Amino acid sequence: AVVSTQSGHYGREANVVASVEDTVKNEMKLYSDAAKTGTKNSGVLLDKKTLTSVVHDVVSEEDRSRNIMIFGLTEQDNEQINDRVSQVLLELGEKPKVESTRIGGTHSKDAKTSTRPVKVTVSNSTIVRQILSAARALRNSEHYKGVFISPDRSIEQRSQHKELVLELKRRMEDDPDKKHYIKGGQLCSVDKK
Repeated sequence: AVVSTQSGHYGREANVVASVEDTVKNEMKLYSDAAKTGTKNSGVLLDKKTLTSVVHDVVSEEDRSRNIMIFGLTEQDNEQINDRVSQVLLELGEKPKVESTRIGGTHSKDAKTSTRPVKVTVSNSTIVRQILSAARALRNSEHYKGVFISPDRSIEQRSQHKELVLELKRRMEDDPDKKHYIKGGQLCSVDKK
């Protein structure tokens, strides 16, 4: 039984590695095509640094697509973070295998008002989408009302989202008769019913 579990685990890892390899190969082909076209049209050849940057961005985006961030989950001494995250996800009706870690410095007993976010990795991006679509149900949860789940964003994405949230707050203040929300990276407003 242990051997079949291990072989299943290695099979999933191989699928993830194959997915990343396919993505990198596709991006390399696109880069190669762009470089050929660029040399024909402008005589400019993209350098190794640019190529490295493109590959790094692709791999990072692939890694982040399997992650979520959980905010507001209180810290406990000697906590089993994977078990705590599993309980939160079970509240949403999801039971994926997770690997979780607190992000940031060590927890200090003096910082009772702040909790470090939790970075959660699951096996694929489909599970991430399922969790994110169910995440608003935590608002109605008795135990996890103050817990929020968001996608794992890059630095640029975090900056853009922060700007959207500031604009959202401004619109809510300026026009309280409408319902304002962020969907798909866009700020939306509709009349309240």
